[in-house]
Amino acid sequence: MLAGLMLLISFALAGSPAPLIFSAAEEATLAKGEVVIRDSGKGMVVAVIDVDATPAKVWPEVLDIERRVEEVGSSTGCEVYHRSDDTLKAKWGIGMMGVSASFHLIYTIDSASMVMSYTIDESKENDVAYAVGSYQVLSRGDVARIIYRSEADPKSKVPGWLRSLLTGRPLRQQLGGIRARAERQ
Repeated sequence: MLAGLMLLISFALAGSPAPLIFSAAEEATLAKGEVVIRDSGKGMVVAVIDVDATPAKVWPEVLDIERRVEEVGSSTGCEVYHRSDDTLKAKWGIGMMGVSASFHLIYTIDSASMVMSYTIDESKENDVAYAVGSYQVLSRGDVARIIYRSEADPKSKVPGWLRSLLTGRPLRQQLGGIRARAERQ
């Protein structure tokens, strides 16, 4: 939780997350059009994908969170209960193999920097005790790069095996869906 607090503070102070350094193997994975996922196994994950579209085309697709329900097999619903230019609040449902959970996120939107950070909405009932993270869209010449960061409470009501299942394939589905929509434009 301390690492997550530091992550949230760094977002607030810097306006955008710290840059990442990629290994040669990770750069090769990105060059093949695949998602790079760094998963600590303890609730912290970073995922990166390159998109063959401008950041201006990618950013609206990052903000279109409702579409993720169609693209991510473990998502059971997304209900937006507040939307403004700089804030989005949504209730998420996830489920797999007979286990389900719901949680509420508050997204803070910085369109100028193309960073959308989120934290758990503590004013609502959640099956996840703690979550903080961000989506960041960077320009890389003719392409954009999406960097997703997340830290969630490993002691949540969501069992560890389900959290692991919700990292790999669903994260690839989510980022792949954003990429596909942006590249179609």
